[in-house]
Parts: sequence; C-alpha cells; structure tokens
Amino acid sequence: MLRPRTAAVASLLLIPMVAGGFFLQQTPARATPKLFDQVLAIVASRYVDSLQSPEVFEKAAKGLVRELNDPYSELLAPRQSEEFNRSTGGRYGGVGMLLEEQKVGNGTSIVV
Repeated sequence: MLRPRTAAVASLLLIPMVAGGFFLQQTPARATPKLFDQVLAIVASRYVDSLQSPEVFEKAAKGLVRELNDPYSELLAPRQSEEFNRSTGGRYGGVGMLLEEQKVGNGTSIVV
C-alpha cells in the first residue's frame, strides 16, 4: 500500500518540476528589450569614449542586420536610401547577377 502512495507523491512533485524546466528554457518576449537596455546602460557607463544615442542605435541596427548573415539584406543610412531611391526612381529590378573579373592563366575574364 505504501508503494502506490509514494509513486503518486513523487509524480505530483516531479511533474511541476519538469514542466517548469520547459517554461524556463524560453526567454519571454518582454525580456529582450530589457536585455538591450541593460547592455546599452553598461556601454554608456563603461565605454572609454562618449557615444551619442543615435550613433549607438545605428551601430546596433547595423550589427543586427550583419548578424543575419544574409547577403541580400543591407541597412542603408537615410542619405544612402535617398540616393538609392533617386538613382532608381524608386523602382528596382534585377536578375541577381554578380559580374566579377577573374585572372585566368595569363589573361582575365568576366565571370557571371
């Protein structure tokens, strides 16, 4: 009679502990802005040089896009974006080719 009771008590204690472990594995969405704010505060207080807030946010945004490791994603500064839109008339199209000059033997050739 003691074994079923021990098994029931053990399972009542074990189930919440296992379920709690799964909940702790996922970072809540609310915690990520807090993490960024904490890192920003540490950088602001301990970095050797002074940084302006717009500069810090621009560097953070560029780092985020760079860490995507996507060769087709690029963050343009407002001035670069205006230049791009002006040069393309706000429309952009292409076939996704890269033309590159490579040395082959004694000469060079264009590789697509």
